[in-house]
Amino acid sequence: MNKRVITLVVTLFFLVAGTEAPAQLGGLMNKVKNKIVEKALGVEQEGTEGQGSTSGGESNCASEEDQVIFEFGKGFKVAANEITVHIHEGRILLFNKAEGKYYIKRGSSGATEGPFKGDDPAVKEFGSLVPGGAMGEEELLAAYPRHVTRTGDNFTIRFGGQTYGPFAGIHSFVVNENGTQFAALVVKDAYRDEGGMAELARKMENAKTDQEKMAIAMANQEKMAEEAMKIASMDMTPKLITNVPGALTEVPMGGELFSTIKKNTIVWVLPNAITDLAGKKLFEKANLTSLYDLYNFWLSGDNKTYAWYDNGLLQFSDGRECSGVFSPFREPDGTGEILGYFYFSPKRNAILKSSHPF
Repeated sequence: MNKRVITLVVTLFFLVAGTEAPAQLGGLMNKVKNKIVEKALGVEQEGTEGQGSTSGGESNCASEEDQVIFEFGKGFKVAANEITVHIHEGRILLFNKAEGKYYIKRGSSGATEGPFKGDDPAVKEFGSLVPGGAMGEEELLAAYPRHVTRTGDNFTIRFGGQTYGPFAGIHSFVVNENGTQFAALVVKDAYRDEGGMAELARKMENAKTDQEKMAIAMANQEKMAEEAMKIASMDMTPKLITNVPGALTEVPMGGELFSTIKKNTIVWVLPNAITDLAGKKLFEKANLTSLYDLYNFWLSGDNKTYAWYDNGLLQFSDGRECSGVFSPFREPDGTGEILGYFYFSPKRNAILKSSHPF
């Protein structure tokens, strides 16, 4: 369920000395500086650093043309395993773990706003803050207010001038990169106990005579029969709702919707394959969903090259590697396919954004 929600959470001691007042940062820096500096200088105990940490050197894919995103105050450094980044519609959300507060940067050159608490509407707009996690209905409502609305117990989807629904639930919702197509897994009906069964259970607990208990038991059986008939008449099977031409309405066994794997395309990910919504197989690999985190997996336009990310290391199926990076994402690009990513540069004492042709 993600629009190309590339959500962004930076768990660093933070924050941007060039954009925040030094006095505001002083207390925070003192609390966490020693740990951060130890990691950055590579003097932690052996085995505590993750693969691909930037401590002690530049990423092997660093370039002088890379864009500075966040600069740190003189003398302060950060380790890659202190940082995770998620992006949503060009905005960057930074989480200050020490303070438990959030900061938002609108675009790579915008000023930093905050701090915000986790329940602030500005933070909720980013949807799920769990890396690689699907959004629940409340997160969908906050992340896609233009497309997903709720009236009472039902949900409605509005997209491209069309209205879909109402639905009792939305299990998944994704939008392609240029915002022209969507796909959602929805259910028409959902069983909700309106209180009758709970009330009978309460009465049974308070019953004092066998006659009372017998009467309640009979009423309970009648109520259960009514509820069973009600459930039997409901349509609770997940269905695909989409504006993608040629899409099949059936939901494949074990299928999950993704809009981040292939450029500007919504796909089904199955246990051993990736298909388009019409059922055409694009990629096949045994145990696909077991081998890779599919929220950090990308497929090229010709379906011949793929890339994946794990613990600081971005790898390509043709043998290329970028180490010491974090939070890779597919960059919107009209002419080619580009994977963007972030890394910490000890030389510049800053977080930079780079990109790699796909």
